[in-house]
Parts: sequence; C-alpha cells; structure tokens
Amino acid sequence: MDAACQRAGKSVWVEKTPEHLFYIGLIKRHVPGARFIHIVRDGREVVASLNRLAKLYPQWQPFTDVTFAAERWNRAWRATRRWIGHPGHLVVRYETLMLAPRRTLASVLRFLGCDPEQDLWKAYPQVACQLIRADEPWKASNMQSVRDCRKFAKSFDVAAQARIVDALDGPDWNTFSWLPRVIADCDTLDD
Repeated sequence: MDAACQRAGKSVWVEKTPEHLFYIGLIKRHVPGARFIHIVRDGREVVASLNRLAKLYPQWQPFTDVTFAAERWNRAWRATRRWIGHPGHLVVRYETLMLAPRRTLASVLRFLGCDPEQDLWKAYPQVACQLIRADEPWKASNMQSVRDCRKFAKSFDVAAQARIVDALDGPDWNTFSWLPRVIADCDTLDD
C-alpha cells in the first residue's frame, strides 16, 4: 500500500474493510502511525440494511435473523468503543456525515493531516466506483448524491422494531459527542 501511494504521488492511503475493526491491534503493530476512522451508523438502520441484503443476496442469509444482525452491530460497536479517545482514532457518526458531508469530511481530512482537496467532490464518482468490490453490487448507487435512505421504520412492524431496539447496545451520542476526536453533532446542517 505504501508503494502504491508513493507511485500515485500521495502521502496517505486509505483502506476501508469494515472487518479490520477487529484487527486494530495487529494493524497498529505492522503499520506504525496508522490512523483509524470509525464510522458508526445507527444500529437500527444497520439491521434494516443487513436484513434487506439478506433477502437479495444468498451470501447474506444469516442476517434474515434480526437478532443475529443486531449482535453483529453490537460486536462492532463494542470494538469501536474501546478506541474512543485514543490517539490516532476518529469516531464519526454516519448520520452526521450524511447531514453535513462537506463539514464532516473537512474534519476527517484534518485528522488525517491532509490538505483539503478542492476537486474532491468532482473526483468522487470516478474514485468511488473503483472501491466497489464485485461482491458488493448494491454499492453501485453510491455514485449518486448523498440522500436520506433510512429503512428501519419502513422495513419492520412495531413488534419487530421493539425486538431490534431491545437487542441493540446503541451508543448514547450525548455521552460521546463532547469527547475529542468524535464527530457526532447532527444538530447543525451546513451543507
């Protein structure tokens, strides 16, 4: 990754595999100075998305069980929570990114030590399409502008919603939003 970064004339490379959340200690040992951006989405919406994928793609079948999907989210949240406040870690609330993308990404670039790129928004579609793996066809719609695509309330009846909420160990963002290196403010829309 370092060599590819140098060949491209860049000083930072980004790797986006969500499963690597569970290998942060190992990554830190092998990539000195690595920085980590934890994007945390509302667990209810994650369960709804995983459940939708399970209905469309056979490899996602385990997520038809909403309790299983909720536990997957809980496990990821517990892994992220361990790193909140540690140097080299930035926690970004997904909903903040959706509501204020320019402001949030400016903060992410500062955290990474990158200069704000004026052409970032123009280059996004061609760069983003290179990040979509063959086994992730649902991400093709990511080339469109940012939009609200909440599915939880539309996907489950009231009883299922209650079961999912009870199964989630969701964060109280008021507890975390004041901490350094946490971007969780959804109150101010500036984009």
